[in-house]
Amino acid sequence: MGKSNFFNFTLSDLWKLIGLTLICFLALHLYFWKFGAQESMIQVDYFTQEEKRLDQTFLLLGEYHLRKREKSFQGENARSKGRHRRL
Repeated sequence: MGKSNFFNFTLSDLWKLIGLTLICFLALHLYFWKFGAQESMIQVDYFTQEEKRLDQTFLLLGEYHLRKREKSFQGENARSKGRHRRL
């Protein structure tokens, strides 16, 4: 019995492979031409999503610093009132 070689392609097999590749490419091309890429794919604007996330982060940080500043002003006012009373 002779050994069969899996990689023994003939010229006919090569043409079948090229033809199948062209048919698949044309089918995909016609599909996207007919239905459009936007309807068949989910479009996500990552830049806008990142801007929204950063805006929320900066808003939270701003609120944190405002509260911290208000507390420090309240503390300074309480200290200054206490000093005036002592004098």
